[in-house]
Amino acid sequence: MGGNTVAEGATNDELAVDNPSVEVVAKSDQSQAEPGFIGIGESRPEKVLLVDDSATTRRIIKNLLQKFGYRNIVEAEDGGDGYKKLHSTEFDLVISDWTMSPVGGLDLVAKIRATETVKNLHFIMLSTASSVEDVVRAKAAGVDAYIVKPFNAVGLRDKIKMATQDAKI
Repeated sequence: MGGNTVAEGATNDELAVDNPSVEVVAKSDQSQAEPGFIGIGESRPEKVLLVDDSATTRRIIKNLLQKFGYRNIVEAEDGGDGYKKLHSTEFDLVISDWTMSPVGGLDLVAKIRATETVKNLHFIMLSTASSVEDVVRAKAAGVDAYIVKPFNAVGLRDKIKMATQDAKI
């Protein structure tokens, strides 16, 4: 699709794309996260909305976020629930699964980008889909970063850092 190809020799542990505007974290570095979040003096979002229909996945991500120093994490079970919660308080970052019912992550990011009061929220999409077409589709919908499941603490931390510093995918 449009010159975006998976690099020859990409392994199951990494997905390389020949388009520099698209980067994917996929089953890469399995090392442990360092204590803390980004570094001294660097900022991080204060309030995170975590949207996933799997309670187990939400618990895992919430635990990682807490290890990174986040204390204000609100959970939602699908995009519809998440969208409602966006209007109950102010958020700085949304981390959402792609595949949920009845409202999925792609629909959620589209609603967010179309809503003036929340359109500039940082948005990270989580998905098991790893094709270049899926990444491009998510980027076109307005995600700031894309993480392929399963992922690790380092990959999540790095994507949060990148997404909240206005770097895109």
